[in-house]
Amino acid sequence: MWLVLFSSLYRLCRFLLSRLVFFYQLAFKKSPDFEPVITIGHLGLRAINRLIPSVFTYPIPQGIATTLYDLTFPSPLILAAFEGDQRIVSIWSQFGLGGTTFKTVLPHPHLGNARPRIQSIVYQGSPCLINAMGLPSKGLAAFLQSLHCYTPHPEKPIGLSIGGHCVEEYLHVFSSIYEFVSHHPVWKNQPVFFEYNISCPNTPHHESIGKNPALITDLLTKTRSLTSNAIISVKLSPDHSDDTLLELADRIGQHPLTALTLGNTHYHTCSSVGLPDHTLSIGGGGLSGPPLLSRTLDMIDLLAPFGLPIIATGGIHTGPQALLARQKGATLIGLATAVVQDPYVIARINRYLASIK
Repeated sequence: MWLVLFSSLYRLCRFLLSRLVFFYQLAFKKSPDFEPVITIGHLGLRAINRLIPSVFTYPIPQGIATTLYDLTFPSPLILAAFEGDQRIVSIWSQFGLGGTTFKTVLPHPHLGNARPRIQSIVYQGSPCLINAMGLPSKGLAAFLQSLHCYTPHPEKPIGLSIGGHCVEEYLHVFSSIYEFVSHHPVWKNQPVFFEYNISCPNTPHHESIGKNPALITDLLTKTRSLTSNAIISVKLSPDHSDDTLLELADRIGQHPLTALTLGNTHYHTCSSVGLPDHTLSIGGGGLSGPPLLSRTLDMIDLLAPFGLPIIATGGIHTGPQALLARQKGATLIGLATAVVQDPYVIARINRYLASIK
């Protein structure tokens, strides 16, 4: 009962905040921009967490743990790689995540696309987000510095997402982070996995590696020359054709300790989702939310026969949806938009999964 009440209260507060921001922007003739709603919401979460440290803590039920090679996740629910504020990642983890994935790290600082670059919309009858963030990143050096200040949870594996414009950039970021976590006195005891993000749909050089499957072989071969024991998941796009997905999965599966992250946001122009072109600075972006579910499940069906662990990411918002993805072959469930809209969804899905015997 309390979970439902708090969830409803959270959604109401989020709705009222979005309306206040919208009317402020309208009154001062500013462009519609959902980013301030997210920023203010994060500030509120952090303030509440400081005042009442245990208010967002929900224990993970017994019996729903899963494994990714030698990593044990107390819940199959993990945070997908989209949030750069590690304090917010830590708060969301308290709701019952089995693990988290930090936002994609680039080798150099990158501002991302100009604002407005994220909007909240209703598409196909469901609340969604569409973003043209463009992978804003403080860069590798700042990320490594932030890891000194972050206190990991040894019982919850952490994913470290890596981006770049070429094989050399991916390898540089990977080797630097791998060296850090292997020797840092705290992080060397923290279970981690790595994710190569080759599927961001709203950067100038998006999918430069995903569009050339041979580069995946090159990247993974060179990665294995650096280490034989790091778990590497490759993030594939729902925008890839089935033939491309099959070729990529075949190449990825030829390397040990690899997994598939299926998928990412789905590129749409502003006009295709009923928005004026200027609503996003680049005229379109990656759609996320319930409409992605069908493609995510199709990707699982397509690639599960390869026998690789699968992290299903895209459109999963309910317990039955998470269960269906698991039954089709997903090892882990990556949550993103669902958590932004209502982090209490984590506890609700956990309880549903625990109730299914």
